[in-house]
Amino acid sequence: MLRFLGAALVLALPTVLMGGTLPVLVGGVARDVRQLGIRAGRFYAVNTAGAVAGTIGAGFFLIPWMGLRLTFITAVLLNVIAGLLAQRIARPITVASEDVLPKRAESANVQSSALYMVCLSAVGATAIAYDLSWPRLLATPLGSSTNAFSLMLGVFLLGIAIGSALFESWLRKKHKATAGVFAVTEFAIAAAVLFSLWIYREIPDVLLFLLRNFGDKFRSLLAAQALTCALALLPATILFGFNFPAVLALASGSKRPSTEKERSFSSSVGRAAAANTVGAILAAIVGGFFLLPWMGSFRLVALAASVNVAIGVVLSLNANSRNWRPVAVAALLLAAIGWTAWSPTFFSNASAAFGVVLYGGYHNSALTAREWQTPRTLYFSRMAFTPRLPSRVLKITSH
Repeated sequence: MLRFLGAALVLALPTVLMGGTLPVLVGGVARDVRQLGIRAGRFYAVNTAGAVAGTIGAGFFLIPWMGLRLTFITAVLLNVIAGLLAQRIARPITVASEDVLPKRAESANVQSSALYMVCLSAVGATAIAYDLSWPRLLATPLGSSTNAFSLMLGVFLLGIAIGSALFESWLRKKHKATAGVFAVTEFAIAAAVLFSLWIYREIPDVLLFLLRNFGDKFRSLLAAQALTCALALLPATILFGFNFPAVLALASGSKRPSTEKERSFSSSVGRAAAANTVGAILAAIVGGFFLLPWMGSFRLVALAASVNVAIGVVLSLNANSRNWRPVAVAALLLAAIGWTAWSPTFFSNASAAFGVVLYGGYHNSALTAREWQTPRTLYFSRMAFTPRLPSRVLKITSH
């Protein structure tokens, strides 16, 4: 509780203001639903691309060169510059006439709008569940250095930026954001996550192959780590980036009763972003403090993928209650996810405990990572504090 209060004291005000940035930007330049989707996709892509640049720049350059304090001050200066530029370019926006505004083909009632908010909150929860789990799954083979974590986060954000840019391009081709599109992206996210779980056991061999062929220079190590992260994370995160602006356009375009005053797009985008963030907060608390210690990272990823499937089913039935094909697809996905999570075929304790970056060059032989691990059976592993040592020590009993 003390840590929470201390963090809130430092972070509450700036993060509240950060949360208002995207709604203000999108609402200031969009005057109809289709334009909202295009602007949201563009702004979200540019914003996330900046986050990728900040992640790589801070992790690899600013913190090593300048330290934490000066890096923090640099971020503050960037906020000041952004504010000055925004004030410089601000100008009245001309609203297009009603006859040229594209009309929304699919209407939704208030209940549908509320449903989209709940689903968007669940999507935010799954995103944080993946963000909690995958760095833990990849930290052992890739290494737990600051550079490795920066690469993981950078690849995660890069996928979101690519997906948002793809959504803008897709919407410009006269496509429309519908509940069916939302549902399909959720099924696709679950399928992409399932694929990443299937290949997780092969990650040590993939990384070892790259390390042996790229050479022993530092940039070669970074390239091998980045490619391995991309193989595991990019398919799902690209779909996440496509999904968020699609839901913004969908939720903001829903019709409301005539007795209710029409809300601005800024308000709609703000409510959608708030719903997404509330789900993320709940997932961070429940996942980080309860689910992760209880079921482990691999099964938490599988649980989050199951939530994506459930979201897809709910949206599909809400759009067309007589179409049961999505239910059949969902049943197949859930069966595959459950089998993957509880079967030893795709997850091995020996593979999960093998540090490829640490031991990849230890034996320069033709053996694969799987062959190194096969003779060893891990019976017990725990993190323990040793009173005589100042640091945390990993005690492993193996045969």
